[in-house]
Amino acid sequence: IRTANDTRWLYNYLVKRYFRIAPLFYVMLIVHCLLILFVFNAKLDLERIILNILFIFNFAPQEAEGIVWASWSIGVEMCFYAVLPLVMVSIRSLRSATVMWVLAVSASSAYRSILESHPGIPTGYAHYAFMSQLGVFFGGILGYWVYVRINSSSEAMRRKVWWLAVILSSTLGILLLTDASK
Repeated sequence: IRTANDTRWLYNYLVKRYFRIAPLFYVMLIVHCLLILFVFNAKLDLERIILNILFIFNFAPQEAEGIVWASWSIGVEMCFYAVLPLVMVSIRSLRSATVMWVLAVSASSAYRSILESHPGIPTGYAHYAFMSQLGVFFGGILGYWVYVRINSSSEAMRRKVWWLAVILSSTLGILLLTDASK
């Protein structure tokens, strides 16, 4: 994320993320607004459009899916990009990544359970909410630290890890393909 001579790393990071996603999203937002207004003859309120322009629609349960079809993931990603620099500065080892992953999975699970049991929350929001996806994001960060550890290990250790991964993924594949109800 940053180099020793780059004092503007945070600014550069945020600008790159924004311009990688925002231009096409805004074009599609205009297209979808026009479709909603002129093809589907439906109304759009200004608040809903502003939530989408600011990429904060994920925090409004009724709007979490966004105006642009399947844009819920963009709403989640933009939140993650906003907090990633803090996470990367805070997590400096495999141990801290593992602890944060366990905490994130626990928090995501608890949050999802609360949302699913609340009658006023739209059905899909438990899946679309940023907090529900924290375990996935921290799993990616944990994966990075596992890669760093494996990459710095001996060749013999890398071979053992490779075989362990083959065995675990094969077992998981068999379990997922097996009908547990029989």
